[in-house]
Parts: sequence; C-alpha cells; structure tokens
Amino acid sequence: MIIITGRPVRTHRTNPLVKLRWNSVSHPMVYTMQRKDYTIGLITNNGSGYASLTISPNTDIAVGDKLYADGNGYFPSGIYTVTAKIVQVGQDLISIDAPYTSMSLGFGGYVNNLSREGYHVSVEVIVYEAVSKQEKSLGRFKYAGSADGKIIVDISNQCNRFLKALYSEYNQTLQVNQRQDYCWGRAYINYEERYDGGTYFPASDISEQVYFTLSAKYMQEKYGQNLGEYTPVAISGLKAKFLSDFKSPTWFSGYPFTLSFIYSELIDGQDITCEEDELDQNKSVVNHLDWNIDQSQAVGENIFSPIGVYTGNTKFVDLWLRIGSVAVRRYVAEGYVADGYVETVPPVAPAAITPFDITNKIRVKLVSSCSKNAVFLRWKGIIGGWNGWLFERNQDVSDTRTIVTEVSDSNELDLEVMTRSLATTEVVS
Repeated sequence: MIIITGRPVRTHRTNPLVKLRWNSVSHPMVYTMQRKDYTIGLITNNGSGYASLTISPNTDIAVGDKLYADGNGYFPSGIYTVTAKIVQVGQDLISIDAPYTSMSLGFGGYVNNLSREGYHVSVEVIVYEAVSKQEKSLGRFKYAGSADGKIIVDISNQCNRFLKALYSEYNQTLQVNQRQDYCWGRAYINYEERYDGGTYFPASDISEQVYFTLSAKYMQEKYGQNLGEYTPVAISGLKAKFLSDFKSPTWFSGYPFTLSFIYSELIDGQDITCEEDELDQNKSVVNHLDWNIDQSQAVGENIFSPIGVYTGNTKFVDLWLRIGSVAVRRYVAEGYVADGYVETVPPVAPAAITPFDITNKIRVKLVSSCSKNAVFLRWKGIIGGWNGWLFERNQDVSDTRTIVTEVSDSNELDLEVMTRSLATTEVVS
C-alpha cells in the first residue's frame, strides 16, 4: 500500500483550516509518499528474544526475505531477515531477527518486503490547460524511494516545462480585465505501486488538486514555494497581496497600467469588487469608485486596469479587492439623457456575507510624463504579475547620409551610407 503523506499545499499561518494550494512553478512542488506493505497488528516475544509480528494473511513474505520493519518504538526500525512464518486463520505470524526481550505486547508499525523485484511507484502528472480547457498528461515517472518506504515526488519540472511552452505559444496580446490563461495551471497525480508479479491498484489524487503560476519566490519567505500571502480567501481579516514587484507602483499618464492578482478557488462564486480611493497630494481621499470583478474569469491569474478618469488633483490611487459587495451602479431614466439627469444608486449587498476586504491596499502613484521619445517597458515580474516602467530621458535622433567610395577588383563603387546618432538628456519637469 502507498499513501500520500504530504502535498504542495500549506495551511494559512493564522488559520490552519485554510488550505493554500497556489505554488510558484520555479520551485519544488513536492508530494511525499509512504510505502506500507503490511501493517503490524501485534508485536510479541517469539520465546527466543526476537520479535514476532502479526500481520494480515496471505502475504508474499517468505522465510529468508529481507524486510524493512518499523517497530513503532517497541524495537529499533531497520532491515531484518524473516526467520519463520506461520500461517494462521485470518493472519500471518512472522518472526524476524529484531531483538525484542520484553514480555509485554507491542502494537503498530509496518513492514515492507524488500525482496520484491523491480519495486517502484509509477506517477502520472495530469495538468489542466486553461487555454484549451482540457486536461492533459505530462507523462509517467518512476520513483523507487528509500528502504523505509519514504518517496519524494517533485512535479515542478514537468509543470514548469508545460507552462513555459504554453506561455511562449499564447503570450501574444495582454488581455486586460480577464484571466491570463497562459500564466497558470492546475495539477494532480495518479499513482500505483508496481513490481514483478504484483497486482496493480491505480489510485488518483484528483480530489486534492494544486495550482501553479509562472513565478518565483525569494529565499526564506514564510510560505516557501507556496503563494499563500498572495492567495485571497473568503475569511475576514486574512488579506492577500497583489502580484506586483513594486510595493507602490507608478502609473505614467498616457501609458498602460495593470495589476495582477490570484483569483483563487477560495473566493470563486462570490461577489468581488475593486475599490478605488483617489487621493490628493496630501494623501486625503477626494473620490471613491468601485466596480465588479467579472466572476466568469475565476479561477486563475487575473489582470485588471483601474477605471477611474483622474483629474490633475488626483496624485495617488489606493486599490484593493472586497468580497460580498456589489459595485455602485449608474441609473439613467429611460428615454431621458439630459445632462445632470444621472444619479448613483447604491445596491443592496447580498445577505449571504458581510462585505470585507480580501487584499491589502496598494498605493499607485500617478505621474505625468513630459519626456521626448521616452522608452516604456513592460515585463512579467518575479512574482508573476505584470509590471511597467517609463525610462524618462529626452532622446534626439539624427540621421546623416554620406557618399563613400569602395574599391573592389580595381572597380570604384560609390555607396551611400546612413548613420544614426542618439543623444539623451535628463528630463526637466
């Protein structure tokens, strides 16, 4: 028998009931397994100072076989030889050369038959491709494990190759206010024990699927490879971060600006709003907006752009996500569209949940650009979200054409050569 004892899943640091299943694909995504061929029901002294173990009947264990026996603290765990076997009704009684001088009874532990030829665990990695909305197998892989039956299965390499190939194929246009299907995936494993002459019993971990994104984590972060601090959950007081490499990003006027976040399965089906506070130079709130996040874009890595039309008085914008609320909607009388006849009607919040914030606020600085021929770059950051920055230097480009003479094989050839020079100066606001 093989059982899964660990998955690439963490519990929330302040709420152990919350399972955080999102991982960075650039780090190990480890499943741990434990092989237990037979569970020990009873441990006794065989009369000669060695252990006698009661296990399930009809085992493939024979005298002379090598076993790994876990003594559950009653005798030292290790590799032993089977010295005797008695088949009884409903159980087998085997003796091993493990010292056991106590006359009291012991309970628990397990044995693995190391004499099984070709023993290994076959693991198949299954991923969900969000672009095609289909599952696909990334192949089967063999894992033998150690003598004590511990097996380490890391699926990050397979998932990393899958996601990078997907990203290369589909990353053509950045689609705002929707799920980025080429940046994330979902996975689970199928597994079974195999050995010469054995009977296979396939098992699946489909009920415990995990998620991964095209990202990386810094060393010694609190959740390791897990994206726990970036995963929104539907529990008041547990706030996630946006997928931004900047603690306070900058929005340059006239250039695109987006924020990325994980639209997790833990908030799927809930009403989510984006809240916007506009702040002046004194960082006082001068206006508030909110709008609905599209529920059809769950679950995955999502990207959005704020909707506010900001005046010169707005110097900063605070953005955050809220659950259980519905955005204020605009009301216009049908057939009457005269200026001023538009009012804001606050909706009734759903009774199912009291609204609360599910992310921290992120403060965006608004900057007016006055540079000439500036360079704006966008890149996918280390944590997986999109970032942008305007490199503001005035650039003057000049082209000159000159005639040069080239001599080849006693023939003269006049060539027109164009040269381009680039001069940059600091921007003076």
